[in-house]
Amino acid sequence: MDEAGTDRDVVRVLLVAKQGTVRDGISEKLGSYYPERADILMFSTVTEAIESLEAAPREFHLALLEQEGQGVILLKAILGIMGGAVAGVITNHPESLGSLSAQERPVEVLDPEELLSGLYRLLKRSATLGRLPPPKLNEREEFVSIGMESLSGLAPLQSDVYARIRKDHYVCVFKKGSILEPADLKKFIDSKRTEFHVKSSEIKETLIQVADRLEEAGRADEVPLEKARSEFVSTHTLLRDVVGQLGFTDEAQKIAKSCVSMALKALGSKPKLSEILEDLRRKEGAYIPAHSFMVGNVACALAHRVGWSSSATFFKLSLAGFLHDISLNSESHARIRDLEHAIRSGLEGEEIKFIKLHPARASEYSKQFAEIPSDVDIILSQHHENPRGNGFPRGMPGKLISPLSALFIMAQDVVHAVLDDPNLQYEDFFRTHSADYDVGQFKKILALILN
Repeated sequence: MDEAGTDRDVVRVLLVAKQGTVRDGISEKLGSYYPERADILMFSTVTEAIESLEAAPREFHLALLEQEGQGVILLKAILGIMGGAVAGVITNHPESLGSLSAQERPVEVLDPEELLSGLYRLLKRSATLGRLPPPKLNEREEFVSIGMESLSGLAPLQSDVYARIRKDHYVCVFKKGSILEPADLKKFIDSKRTEFHVKSSEIKETLIQVADRLEEAGRADEVPLEKARSEFVSTHTLLRDVVGQLGFTDEAQKIAKSCVSMALKALGSKPKLSEILEDLRRKEGAYIPAHSFMVGNVACALAHRVGWSSSATFFKLSLAGFLHDISLNSESHARIRDLEHAIRSGLEGEEIKFIKLHPARASEYSKQFAEIPSDVDIILSQHHENPRGNGFPRGMPGKLISPLSALFIMAQDVVHAVLDDPNLQYEDFFRTHSADYDVGQFKKILALILN
């Protein structure tokens, strides 16, 4: 029996949704994922569910709640009754669930327009963590999608690679053991096909291959910075493809930790901010992984400058750098610095919601790790807050932001400023922006940087 009490014979589900397509679709899908094992108790409202469970308590492994017509207070009440159950809330307004993300196990937000695919991802990730039995795969769901950039960095291939020709129809285009050359991918580039597929049952071998490669590289006496950067970028790209579908499996966790350890070995114990920023001015590349690498490095250099030079602190900051944008697949989304910037960039609706919630998603990813320093999830959940109190997702007052989060936010600000003005010197940046940091931990860190 696992920590949620699943006995592997029955999966007990609480489903709160109005009668109609949502309720019917979920119950039918759960029946296909857990044939003859899904015990579903359904209610139309949270109030009905609470009244029933108070009269006759039951243990559940999974709670799926439709928000429409339900207040957040009621949702929190029913989730409190659920205890350790996996929880998903079906909503068009994820920003209204901010207070629920503060729970030890944040709820999963399920978009009504992509409900069934979101439900499958939730079940799959929960199975990876041992909180639910694995859902039975069907023809459509037995593949993991990976991008061309991820594919080109794998050699030799640890599994057959497929292209999807049409719905539910896949054709093998590269055989296991192949070493891909640029010419092999040219016809796909010309046809603008950028997505490939690997069977879910075989992706583990690919991740093990990458983890072993990183461990071997990290055992070297010295790791050149360029080597660390290259491995970081290719690894980050692959994990962005995989973890959104499977979660942070044991193999994915090992990859992330090994990649961060290698980056720290290349950085050294006394990183100089001026040298790191000079390196930033010279380098270009895919924005998300390159930005993640550089933010982690700058954060470590700032930490060294203010006297927080322990290896544990460097690991926390570098891992936060690796994870903070890993749920984003769009470079334009990753470049957004605040919600006003998002609006000025022409984004609206679902795109803004997705951007606003990605710090909470990153924090949730960190909680999937078997062993991880507790500060990392706090840094991730706060990395888009700011000292002025108008950041996101929570708009926290600057005085409440944690010390490491404040330092990480300042590191992001420096990276953005140097990207905007390559001639900028970091001392000038901090002096001209001193008024922005005149609160809480920001003020203390600024004084240490300038002194």
